[in-house]
Amino acid sequence: MFWTLLEQSPMSCPFCFGRKRQIKLIRLNCWKASAMHRSRREQLQEMLASEPDDSFLHYALALELAKEGDRAAGLERLSEMNVRFPDHVPAYFRRGQLLAEGHENEAARTVLTQGILAANRTADDHAAAEMRELFESLL
Repeated sequence: MFWTLLEQSPMSCPFCFGRKRQIKLIRLNCWKASAMHRSRREQLQEMLASEPDDSFLHYALALELAKEGDRAAGLERLSEMNVRFPDHVPAYFRRGQLLAEGHENEAARTVLTQGILAANRTADDHAAAEMRELFESLL
């Protein structure tokens, strides 16, 4: 993926340690190579350290945590987002979905109600309709 198969020139090369015409796998660049060894969660956390006010990065990290099976951490991150970024509508919807998947229907309905209000504030009719549909399925 981040590697390429190159045939080294007959000249001395630091990647092939002076061996001539030896085929070597080398990294295309250090950043991509180091990214291969870090999880997506670690990469998101690193980006968040440099851009702590980026709501998309917070949301992506919450989704990644939930995807990795750490539902509680994902829910906590989404809950924090609802306070810190009250107009980030997808955070309400995903939090409501995760709560519903965990059979926490009352909590899911509460979050979805807040999300519908946020969607109305931001004129996101599509998201409001999707959250209403999920809300009604939980009755």
